[in-house]
Amino acid sequence: SKYALGALTEGLRMELRKDGIRTMIVCPGYVKTAFQQNAHGGAAPDSVLRSRRFAITAAQCANAIRRGVERDARTVVTPRAAWLLVLAMRLFPGVVEAQMAAINQTA
Repeated sequence: SKYALGALTEGLRMELRKDGIRTMIVCPGYVKTAFQQNAHGGAAPDSVLRSRRFAITAAQCANAIRRGVERDARTVVTPRAAWLLVLAMRLFPGVVEAQMAAINQTA
């Protein structure tokens, strides 16, 4: 899961710091690629199609990652507006989880 990957990255950061090895979590939103058109699972769910309006280009995603590396960021969330969701999840996890579950049920 994404949560498990984040926890693993945090743990590696703490363990490997003494060796000069850094880690960074990258949380991209929807990125405009041909992935969905080439997927063999059929048409994309409506929730995925709706999220495309907030999509960023692969170049924008790469630039965000580059900036994160340059400033030695622990976490990169792109697009920047997605930080609002991260903040909401930290402050109101139950509300955000309920909303996400409702969105996934309508997909």
